[in-house]
Amino acid sequence: MCFIGMESAGHRNLPLGWRDFLDTLISEVHIKATVRKGACNKLSGRDVICLEIFKVNWDSIKDDMLVICNQTYLDERIIEKQKHGFVLCTPNTDIPSTSANYRPISLVNTDYKISKLEI
Repeated sequence: MCFIGMESAGHRNLPLGWRDFLDTLISEVHIKATVRKGACNKLSGRDVICLEIFKVNWDSIKDDMLVICNQTYLDERIIEKQKHGFVLCTPNTDIPSTSANYRPISLVNTDYKISKLEI
């Protein structure tokens, strides 16, 4: 069996400074920036909490969100309730007549999206 070395496959090791940066905990600044950049007109997930609630109540919830996000990062796993979502079939035509006229979208909890810094 022949293995291609990382260098010949186009992969390089991260510079030491980047390794240290990527190992740091998530900061309030990063979470707040993620919450701010998220669109307010998106559907909520199973928790029925929209991003607007996070934006309006940021001063009250920022410490809890910091704990949630860093715990998710440190444990490298999410809690059981965050694994649940809804699959919603939305019509992609004005008058859907068959199942082909729908597209599925997955709705996950907003705190999960924020903890993954993906809004």
